[in-house]
Amino acid sequence: MLLMRDFHVNDSPSISETLKIIHARYDKLNSDRLVNVLSCVSRAEFSRVFSLLPIILHSYLFKGIISNYDCYRQVTDVNNGIVHFGPSSKFNGYSPQNIDEGVRMACSSLIIDDGKAVYNAVKFYQQFVMVHPFYDANGRIGRFIVEVYLNFYGIGIVWKKLCANTQWLKKLNNCHKRFNGREYDRYLDLLVAHWKKFVFDVKNGLDI
Repeated sequence: MLLMRDFHVNDSPSISETLKIIHARYDKLNSDRLVNVLSCVSRAEFSRVFSLLPIILHSYLFKGIISNYDCYRQVTDVNNGIVHFGPSSKFNGYSPQNIDEGVRMACSSLIIDDGKAVYNAVKFYQQFVMVHPFYDANGRIGRFIVEVYLNFYGIGIVWKKLCANTQWLKKLNNCHKRFNGREYDRYLDLLVAHWKKFVFDVKNGLDI
């Protein structure tokens, strides 16, 4: 893992052990606890709670593994903190100077609005991974935040089936390509429609 080389910590575990630790930590995350927290915050604070989660989750997953566990990509990092992602690395993550604003903008979609919960969650996820605030685990962190938000409304999502369907990545990348363009909203609607095939009402198990 290049991260372990570039952001070395003393007594860091082996790569295989690192992967086990990260997976174990992720599996222990509990969306119910955060849903309970959200039920106690004001409408004004609701989105702000989500804007704090990326750093908190990244710190939890990577503390003791890499030295930059508690921050976004930095301009002082290797390659000035620039990353590329997606098919053939065709997309650029936000420049480090714009990450804070990009994350806040993505999280601003996560408002109290049960009528558009799935739409809001998908919009957040697409914009969050497009910002790509970290070198690793952006998708993992984004998915957990989506899960918390949807669970707040009693909505579940079958990640395994969604991620096994290659159409979701194609539709996600189509949104990245058209962000800030005239066709963005149309392609976002197509992505939302696709995600809706994999969500359900937690209380009765019915599709939404």
